[in-house]
Amino acid sequence: MTTEQGLLFGLLFFVFVFLIWGRWRYDLVAFVALLVALLTGIVPKEQAFSGFGHPATVIVALVLIISRGLSNSGVIELLARHVVDAGRQKEQTQSIPVINATVIRVNSRRHDYADRHAAKHHHCGISRYGAR
Repeated sequence: MTTEQGLLFGLLFFVFVFLIWGRWRYDLVAFVALLVALLTGIVPKEQAFSGFGHPATVIVALVLIISRGLSNSGVIELLARHVVDAGRQKEQTQSIPVINATVIRVNSRRHDYADRHAAKHHHCGISRYGAR
């Protein structure tokens, strides 16, 4: 293992520790990790912010913004209360298929979008099924 690889694995280890610990916000942890990677030379200065131009980064940012908005507006609590009330009225085994169907539907839409996006932007050479 090279010195650069060791530094990278060490940095990733500390990132995971700080993310799991949860004392600091995830965006602060990621930004500090990027700064450390820049200062140690793991990431070249020219490529430091190139990942922000990738469409997946924009999608993740939008998901975080929307989820915060839904949480702040109380929509998530309302839905959770509805699911819990429905679960109390029925046996738990009857509510599990409804939750599973919802998760499967949302996940399939996400994969459909990812596949269509990968077909448009095949220049990266990687799909969710592995390298091309």
